[in-house]
Amino acid sequence: TSKALFNLISFDDQSLTNEAASQACEWLKQYIDARSEEIDGTKEEKTKANLGDILQFMTGLRQVPPLGFDKSVSLRFVSGRGLPEASVCFYLLHVPTGLDSVETFFNIFDKSILYSLNYFG
Repeated sequence: TSKALFNLISFDDQSLTNEAASQACEWLKQYIDARSEEIDGTKEEKTKANLGDILQFMTGLRQVPPLGFDKSVSLRFVSGRGLPEASVCFYLLHVPTGLDSVETFFNIFDKSILYSLNYFG
């Protein structure tokens, strides 16, 4: 579920003192909730990520292991208009800040995640 996926993410309260980081954090929550309704399809026909895709992007795994994860995914808020990046070895998600709209945020996350499926899927 979206709640279980979001619980995997840890937040550094220091990084959320920045207004842009707080906005990106809120948009990330909305993104995960919105994508919880997406179903699996073939890579060729997908235009939006689903929860399995998001989990795979952040951790390299498509499903939660039976014993769960041994650590949480950390967020790093990056100023600029680049694409989100994930370091699956370190469970680190780089989230861009300073974007002009939630739609732009959703679009760049979908783009990064769906593109990454070519390497992890």
